[in-house]
Amino acid sequence: MQDFLYQSIKITVPSAGIAVKYETESLKLGKRIVGIALVQSRLALTAELGLLINGKEIFPDTMPVPLLVALPFTETERRFIPLDEPAEGNKITGLYTDLSPALGFTAYEVNLTFKLTR
Repeated sequence: MQDFLYQSIKITVPSAGIAVKYETESLKLGKRIVGIALVQSRLALTAELGLLINGKEIFPDTMPVPLLVALPFTETERRFIPLDEPAEGNKITGLYTDLSPALGFTAYEVNLTFKLTR
């Protein structure tokens, strides 16, 4: 059985219709990024996510978030979308864009969790 590390990025979306940039480095102890899971504090059906790892585009800025979000009752391991990218301190950047109408908007959080091999 393989040993995994998990790394999360928390993105706060304070208002409707904004784009939030995020940036971090992958854990240096991790060898490869083998999965990504996206969890929202409230379901945002009108959002897009862009993801670059070490400058390589994984998801374009226009990737619809509903295609990436797992349902709450999904088994933890099945929430991860498979990836196979080098980790070891590589730069992770992206853009989360909320496309919700302002009427009735409430702020929410998005957690991106990366699964890494040791």
